[in-house]
Amino acid sequence: MTSLGGFPGERSIGSWRAAQRLSAAITASLDFFEFLDLSQFTGTSVNPRQGRCPTSTESMLQRLVHASRQATRRAFAWNIQDLSPPAEQILFRFATLKDIQHWDAYSDAVYGGLSTAALKPSEDNCETGVFTGSLSTELADSAPVRLKRSGFTGMRTIEGRHNLDLEPFDTLVFRVKGDGRVYITSLRTENWVMGPVDAEFNQWQAFLFAPKDEWFTVKIPLNRFLPTWRGKILNAEHGMNFARITGLGISTTVEVSPEGAVRGPGDFRLELEWIKALRSET
Repeated sequence: MTSLGGFPGERSIGSWRAAQRLSAAITASLDFFEFLDLSQFTGTSVNPRQGRCPTSTESMLQRLVHASRQATRRAFAWNIQDLSPPAEQILFRFATLKDIQHWDAYSDAVYGGLSTAALKPSEDNCETGVFTGSLSTELADSAPVRLKRSGFTGMRTIEGRHNLDLEPFDTLVFRVKGDGRVYITSLRTENWVMGPVDAEFNQWQAFLFAPKDEWFTVKIPLNRFLPTWRGKILNAEHGMNFARITGLGISTTVEVSPEGAVRGPGDFRLELEWIKALRSET
């Protein structure tokens, strides 16, 4: 299932919440009928539940209300567990060009660097996409003086097109084939807890690593994502608003170099099959 406009998870979760509210409202309405004094509809002042035999009109109304109540209860006898969010939800696939068009690839070239990046369907596997390019620390002659560092690339969902509700989940899962480099996955939220007041969004980041040339399922708990600003970890008093994620991204730089990982300038290649949200604690 590929997201178009809003994420499918957002729509299904919203329907689940709406169903919960509707079920509660209907239950409350049916409970009201349990105590309804039908004599008010017949012009009498005596409650038929107080010992007097009901009139034929009251008896007919009683049967009508009882039958309607039972029919309505059967119609809305939902199992809320059946309406609850799924244990996992596909957020993105990378099988087709249409899937990939939900993403933008970028690099330091925007600021005068010489790194390159592209996201395209795999030529070897019709079910995957490939994020590929080259990292460079060199600068073009036209690079502005204010560019103090280069050597970074990334891919991210197109701004303003996607909203993601991760509140029912606790883990992001990536099905990827790595190249030995460490990548960084990012979640963007609306700017309301930290950073400059003119920033368009807040960013939360975590490391993403997969063994070289092997398909691997990488699970990253959402509580591992840390708030950052321009590559620096911030001390934020507020947690991430999981219900309102405005974007997702993956990036790499020449500076990301934990022990044993490929580092420095050069080619990179990350193949992706899908990204999903997971609720590991059910």
